[in-house]
Amino acid sequence: MPADYSIIEYNSNHHIVFIRDLNMGDMSVTNDAEQVYGRVRTQFGAVRVVYQDSNGDWDEIKQVAGSSPGDWNIVFEPWNGLAWDILKR
Repeated sequence: MPADYSIIEYNSNHHIVFIRDLNMGDMSVTNDAEQVYGRVRTQFGAVRVVYQDSNGDWDEIKQVAGSSPGDWNIVFEPWNGLAWDILKR
C-alpha cells in the first residue's frame, strides 16, 4: 500500500509542492519517497517536493544522478524554509 499524504500548498512562483505525511498505512512518505516524488511530479510537473514527516520535521525529497547513466537515487535534504532556500542560492 502506498504512503498517504496530503498536499498542503503548491507554490507556483517557486515551483514547490508542500505535502504532509499522514502516516495512515503501512508505508510512510520517507519509506515510499521514490513513489511519492513520482506521483507529485506527475500531478504538478517539474516541481520540488518538500514534506513534513510524522515528527513535524521538514525535508526536501530530491532525485539525484546515480553512479551509472540513467540511474537515479532519492535523497533527503533538511528544509529550513523558503527564505533560507533563496538566501543559500
